[in-house]
Amino acid sequence: MTAEQAPVLIGGTDLENGLHVEFHDASRIMAGDRMQVTLLIRVPLKAVRAHFSDCAQPDAAYLEFIEFIGEDTAFEQRKVRNFVDRREAPEVLRELREEFMRSNRSYLSLGYFEKRSILRKYRVWLEQHR
Repeated sequence: MTAEQAPVLIGGTDLENGLHVEFHDASRIMAGDRMQVTLLIRVPLKAVRAHFSDCAQPDAAYLEFIEFIGEDTAFEQRKVRNFVDRREAPEVLRELREEFMRSNRSYLSLGYFEKRSILRKYRVWLEQHR
């Protein structure tokens, strides 16, 4: 992968709560045979009115979220390793993926993960725009 290419989907895993984790290779060549190996982890999320039920004005919060962030959003995280030999990049990506799932699967699988992630995005947006 070069600096100009978009991340490439390299796999995914279904979670117990119905969500799906996507793994993307966002690596790039740094110098010579060295790479910055980047694993982009993405969990697509869909905002629904019920996610905003605990807000002071649930309908207004939901409509504001949809207008400015969108109904479809995602939880994203990146895992990066620098100056990796190009021949070792596939193995490093595999290790990053396994390490992430070992550390985060139970959290991502919680029944309320999607709701909390949506509300966190909403709170961050509010702080930045009010």
